[in-house]
Amino acid sequence: MAEKLRNAGYATHAVGKWHLGFCNKKYLPTSRGFDHHYGFWLGAQGYYSHIRDHGYDLRSDLNIVHADNRTYSSDLFGYQAGNIISNHRKSKKPLFLYFAFQSVHTPLQVPIHYQKMYSNVKSSKRRKF
Repeated sequence: MAEKLRNAGYATHAVGKWHLGFCNKKYLPTSRGFDHHYGFWLGAQGYYSHIRDHGYDLRSDLNIVHADNRTYSSDLFGYQAGNIISNHRKSKKPLFLYFAFQSVHTPLQVPIHYQKMYSNVKSSKRRKF
């Protein structure tokens, strides 16, 4: 879809989980119709650390981004999506923004204020899910 929209004159951005392959450069978001991608290629990494199996995975296009490891990934992605929209307002092109949150995906991690909202739920896993 992104390839077709870019060919039709759209600015195309992907934010968040890619999860459609990375074994070859041709499978990466910027090779599949997206002008830019901010997010990760793997699944199941830490929401704060951005690490899975000892490997760090947070990227802007093909570059590794070293974000504050105290910031929840949904907050990082929301901030990035907001910047894309704000910066695009002056553009004459239409915008296609693909936004895929990491939530809900293992490991089950969530900011404490969300867990407190559901303190009546006995299962700690369900409070995070």
